Amino acid sequence: MAGITRSSLTNTPLLHPDVDPMIVTTSTDTPITDTEQRRKRQNAVDHARASVYLEGFEPSEACEQQAAQLIAGEIDLTEFVKPTR
Repeated sequence: MAGITRSSLTNTPLLHPDVDPMIVTTSTDTPITDTEQRRKRQNAVDHARASVYLEGFEPSEACEQQAAQLIAGEIDLTEFVKPTR
């Protein structure tokens, strides 16, 4: 595909298109306390990470940091899917 390079793919957020965005869209000003919601976010990130690895790529450190923030509820899906620089 034109315009897509290995480095640009490793700087895109970890979220597989098959993951239901409803489980990761709740934005909070405080970290998530509901263990079920946190588990769902962790599962979504784990699924996306596995997909990235199966494609032969590896997520960047910035992407992994964003994933941790999403799981903790520090950012919402809108912030998460913004490309990292």
